[in-house]
Amino acid sequence: ESGETSVCLTDPGYSIDVTVTSDLSSMYQVWLGRIPIQDAVRKGQVVFEGEKALTRRMPSVFQLSLVSEMVRDAEKVDRRVGTRA
Repeated sequence: ESGETSVCLTDPGYSIDVTVTSDLSSMYQVWLGRIPIQDAVRKGQVVFEGEKALTRRMPSVFQLSLVSEMVRDAEKVDRRVGTRA
């Protein structure tokens, strides 16, 4: 609607620009910032299907959790001190 991004659990009857396929665990890890989206795509944990020009842009426009940067920073600290949350 009006150019906004939406997530649909059922087919809304509109044309679909990009379909994202992933298991819940992988998607959650990406969204939380624990797994870089480029790594998940490379490993096949997240798959974007659609027009190539759109799917190519998805890793750069995919919105992560508001706390994803803090999660990544905390995990960097954990690795430096040898612990894992």
